[in-house]
Amino acid sequence: MQLGTAPSSSTTPVAWRPATLVYEPRCAEATVLHRALSRHLGRFLEQARTDDGQGVPLFVERELRRFLACGDLRRGFARVHCDDCHKDRLVPT
Repeated sequence: MQLGTAPSSSTTPVAWRPATLVYEPRCAEATVLHRALSRHLGRFLEQARTDDGQGVPLFVERELRRFLACGDLRRGFARVHCDDCHKDRLVPT
């Protein structure tokens, strides 16, 4: 798939340059949010339960845990083959 990128100046005649899109998997483990959640989620949930007896809503806990699991190839992946470049990629499912 190719997309064009518009010129940066509005006085420049409109000329579209092709740009190739390349899939770049994100490295969630490298983000500050992922590191903070992976280190402190258990204590946060325990403290929330201690403070009010109920804790955070179940859907919040579920989404936080899913965020931590997102992108983890150990939890499942699909192998995708590109016929153009003949490369395989593992895409988390």
